[in-house]
Amino acid sequence: MPEAFVTATHQEVAQSHKWSLKELRLEIDLNREGDKDSFVITGLKLA
Repeated sequence: MPEAFVTATHQEVAQSHKWSLKELRLEIDLNREGDKDSFVITGLKLA
C-alpha cells in the first residue's frame, strides 16, 4: 500500500474526529462494507 495514501487517510480521519494521530491504527478488512471512515482501494493486486 503506498505510504503517502496511508498517511493521508490517517490525517483525514484524525482531523475529522479531532483525534491524535497516535490514537489511530491501521485496520484492513477485505470482506466488510465501508463506513464513513473507510477508504476503498479498487484494483489492488497483492503478489
